Amino acid sequence: MRHRGSVARVIMLAALMVSVLGIGLATSTTRIETAYACPSSAQSAQSPECVGSVWPYGHSWYIQSYGSGAVQALADTDASWVNYACSETSTGMDFMTVLDFGRPGKHNGSYSVFGLDGNWHAYSAVQLQAQYYITEWYNNTTGCPRLHLVIGTANDYECAGSDADCNISTAGQQFDALVHNLQTFVNGLNWNWQITVWVGDDLEAEWDQWSMTSNFINGIYAQESNYSWHPFLMDFGDANIEYADFQGNHWTYQNVYDASWGIGFDWPLPEIYWHTSGPGNITQWVNMYNSGSVNRYAGQVIFEGNIAECTEADTLPTGNCWTGNNRCEYSPENGYNLLATDVGQPNMKYTTNIQWPEDSHTGNNGC
Repeated sequence: MRHRGSVARVIMLAALMVSVLGIGLATSTTRIETAYACPSSAQSAQSPECVGSVWPYGHSWYIQSYGSGAVQALADTDASWVNYACSETSTGMDFMTVLDFGRPGKHNGSYSVFGLDGNWHAYSAVQLQAQYYITEWYNNTTGCPRLHLVIGTANDYECAGSDADCNISTAGQQFDALVHNLQTFVNGLNWNWQITVWVGDDLEAEWDQWSMTSNFINGIYAQESNYSWHPFLMDFGDANIEYADFQGNHWTYQNVYDASWGIGFDWPLPEIYWHTSGPGNITQWVNMYNSGSVNRYAGQVIFEGNIAECTEADTLPTGNCWTGNNRCEYSPENGYNLLATDVGQPNMKYTTNIQWPEDSHTGNNGC
């Protein structure tokens, strides 16, 4: 996560093989879809939907303003982009959008998020914002794009500054229920042919104790026992085990594995920002993927794609891009191709780019 100011599964092996073969998991009807993200050989037979010069990355956002107008404006921008990206193909394209609403907690008796605007917002308010986004996006898109909308939180100090009786596991359960409410909303409007709602968390080792983060994830997994359809939990954070959490402890690669793949319906959509020893880099994700610390599962994690943080306007460059951290980082395409090569998964499904609404959206600054 690119912070601003003070705001700063167990999957059986058989199921893994089913997923690798593209047959699909019984836990979700969405897994049988064709991979739509474009590897570097965009004109190859493996990805015929990638045509022309369009790299179909999805927009993602840190939500800073509440109210119908602000989130509808984001949906309008996103609808315009996916319509454009779809215009060069006769087949549907599947885009992923992450909406990050902030950290979970409890405020005035209601489970809430501490938002990126510095205020508490009840889960019901988050649900309403997502409904505004879904409605505006649906009403402004053609029949071509498909959307996997990830309703996201951040794991920075869950329940910090909350009511004294805040329970992190319960916060996870109720957030998972929120996502199911949204899918029910979509289904009721018969929009589920085009829109699917998943859960998300910006899971980062340096921002929380593993015992607390795992409680939130296990809360989500426990809530799933109430449903026959199971959304995925997308981990769109880093794999940084170098920085200590606020108690001075370090996560292990086993913890990163559990957060992104080992518990419940977790799937990794990692930050692939740059190739250094810092947080969010490819090296640590690849190290986790190859790590003997995850025993027989080493090399078995399936990546859904990657997330970048370019601040530029569409269309984004294919190499490096300028970011709000005032540096050059990997574009969605560049990060996708590098991760796909390093883990030997050339047909990951998604690439997305997360921005703050206040970003300038202009200028490559020599990247």
